[in-house]
Amino acid sequence: MFGLSKLNKLDLKKWTENEVAGCASTRFLATAQIESEIVLITMYERGNSGYSESPYMVVCCEKEDFQVWLVKENKITKSAVFNSYTAEWLFIKGLHYWNNYSAYADVTFSTAEDKQIVTNFLQNQEPRTYDWTSEKEVNRLPSPWKEFVWYQIDVLGFRLKKRHRKRDQKRERLFSYLKEPTDGFRKWVWEKVFEDTQNLYYTPETRNRVNIECSVCRCSEIRKRTDIPNFGRKKEGKCPVCGAKVTFLPKNVQPSLTYTEKRVGIMQKTPEGFVYRVFMAERLYPKNTLPEAKDNMWEVSRMYVSNRGETGYMYLYGRWLERDDGWFYSDFLYPKTVKSAIADTKYRRSGFDLLARPCVCMSHQRYFYAFDKYPVLELVAKAGFLAVIKTFIDDYRGYDILDKTASDLYGALKLPRSEVRRILRLKYRNNAQVIMTLQKAYEQKVTIRDEEIIEISQTKMRLDTLDVLFFGMKEVGVTAHKLIKYITDQSKKHYKDTDYRNAFDQAATEFRDMLRALRELGKNRKDLGLTMQANLKKAHDDAVKENNDRKDREIREEEMRKNREYAQKMDVIRRQVEANYSDALHLRSDDLMVVGLWTPEALIAEGDALHNCIKTYREDVAEGKTMILAVRKTSQPEKPYCAFEYKNDKIIQLEADKHSKAPDDVKAFVDIFHEKYQKEKKKLKKEAAIAA
Repeated sequence: MFGLSKLNKLDLKKWTENEVAGCASTRFLATAQIESEIVLITMYERGNSGYSESPYMVVCCEKEDFQVWLVKENKITKSAVFNSYTAEWLFIKGLHYWNNYSAYADVTFSTAEDKQIVTNFLQNQEPRTYDWTSEKEVNRLPSPWKEFVWYQIDVLGFRLKKRHRKRDQKRERLFSYLKEPTDGFRKWVWEKVFEDTQNLYYTPETRNRVNIECSVCRCSEIRKRTDIPNFGRKKEGKCPVCGAKVTFLPKNVQPSLTYTEKRVGIMQKTPEGFVYRVFMAERLYPKNTLPEAKDNMWEVSRMYVSNRGETGYMYLYGRWLERDDGWFYSDFLYPKTVKSAIADTKYRRSGFDLLARPCVCMSHQRYFYAFDKYPVLELVAKAGFLAVIKTFIDDYRGYDILDKTASDLYGALKLPRSEVRRILRLKYRNNAQVIMTLQKAYEQKVTIRDEEIIEISQTKMRLDTLDVLFFGMKEVGVTAHKLIKYITDQSKKHYKDTDYRNAFDQAATEFRDMLRALRELGKNRKDLGLTMQANLKKAHDDAVKENNDRKDREIREEEMRKNREYAQKMDVIRRQVEANYSDALHLRSDDLMVVGLWTPEALIAEGDALHNCIKTYREDVAEGKTMILAVRKTSQPEKPYCAFEYKNDKIIQLEADKHSKAPDDVKAFVDIFHEKYQKEKKKLKKEAAIAA
């Protein structure tokens, strides 16, 4: 390929004015010439005064490669024409993309001969392969630039293939050790992972009898409704024949086709590490075959992990991707393959095999990355606090349940040793709700008994409601049991469930707001007759209203105090200004007159009448930073008409009612005010200079 030294010596073809036809708005003008067996495309950039005379860049094309000479930077590069983050998404210099979907040419060839040179060169190349993404991106480009883009795509593919051939061969060799998933894996998928999709369909036969059909055992029997525990539409129960967990659904109202998808993973050992394989499992329920379902499963991605924990690439849809995270990750992981797969790797002590044992929906793949950053996860996993890890990895609760920077188990759980022992004694290590409850109680220094922990876990209250509970316990001085009972009773009597919050959470929030209002009012929150009244909603409304009235009263008193201060300062400034600028401040014509607004009350009244923000300038006027002046009609001197701000010898914001423009005669009148004001100001300066 040409080097920079040889390119510098080339006699590049120049463009002339008569070569440009119909491309005045095109960003680049291209000329083409043949040098030996290489085609040179010289591109000139368009500026404000036309196309530059010197080249912007030169593209050197040969059969299986191309280079770009950036003329101004005087360097050779292989990535200036286009870059590829993956082999599909392209950014081409000289072309721009709109939303990564369609490309529009910013390049045109100066003459038909130049266009023909490139066309002939491209026709001699080997047939190109197309993929839908690239085709979608370049299908709007004019020929032959479209073909040239295709050529660059092919060159990129050739380079990537050549560059990564050895590495890809090594990766492909890893797959020779992989075997097809066993029947045990498939059985686990359809029986364990899809356990929550098992249904029992029923069709009413008589008033008290239904024909049941189970999707698990495929039974078809007529049973009494009373013989089926917890029977009801969309309720969860058990099949009376096989005992499997099912959801009761009426058969006749089911849609024509429903389906459920799950991402399931399996780990398989290789000599140098393991491969994490992800499959998409799909269960379809056609209405005409209910309760029988159609199951299908296919592989979507693979991630290779070496013995040293290197996870920098993955295999997705038949292609290797240079990524440090996966586009697909499993929700469920087959536990029987985990321990042997990680036996010789850095993850052998991570506790990952324990995490995979229960059939729990979780982003297992993310655990690898988290464990690399936070080794304390090993202690948490081995201690059996799997719910903590799941909550930390999924991070769906919006609460940092784990101190990832800690060095021991107790620090990681953010609890003292005694509280961790209590969790183990109560067998709540797999209950994230209980652990978060104890963390918040310890954080707020609230003591709760064992039976209260059980009661709190049964309510399944939200995290912010836990804060409310502990706040109420400290403010009122009652136990968690008593407070939960009170809020539960009130929620049933005076509150209703909504789409975004249940009645218990609403009642708890209003209880907290009532306590805050009582505290600001200075009332005794330990008085149960005041804080735990028979009607919480009414007590909340009364306390909040009383507190708001107090705040409004204080705001009014403060406003009156400030206005008194402003009035005193404005009066001093008014006397000084009127003494020096009397002609301007008392300007009057046959139709208009200037009126100074020198009191807070005048500014407020003017602002309210003209529907603007004049009253907010009270402090600035009192400090002498600006002046607010009104323009009134002489026939109606008391009625607000227009107003303006005069600051730093400039007229600002001359407006009429509701920020509308002032009439032309008012503008001319205010200009006269400005002239008189400046005339008097010059006079004062002259007198001051003489006196000095």
